[in-house]
Amino acid sequence: MNTDQKPQTATAVTQEHIDAWKKKYGEVFVVEVAKDPITPENMFDSLGFDSDADVDITGETLIGYLRKPNKQISSMAYSFLASDGYVTAAKNMLKACWLGGDNEILMNEAKLHFAATQISGWIQVYQAKVKKL
Repeated sequence: MNTDQKPQTATAVTQEHIDAWKKKYGEVFVVEVAKDPITPENMFDSLGFDSDADVDITGETLIGYLRKPNKQISSMAYSFLASDGYVTAAKNMLKACWLGGDNEILMNEAKLHFAATQISGWIQVYQAKVKKL
């Protein structure tokens, strides 16, 4: 089995893929996105903007597998941060860290947006200033 080719669906991801990814990248993460949008009645119950919160997703989910970003991916994300903002940086980081899974997450702008909010903590922002002496 070729574990270098990215599986296009979560059901195509095998334990062999996960083991190979862990061996190659160290840590592997799973991001889950609801297949269907939430209804207005329960909109604010569990949007899951806090990446540390354990959100219960109701219904079918889409699953993506990610690796932790390396220096090159982080640098790319920071370049988007300066010009296009935090969410665009997180979306591009998610795409760059994508190992495989349900490609609908990548292809659907709304699903990509909410998946990216879950990894936004990977982008560390520091205050800094410079002044002439």
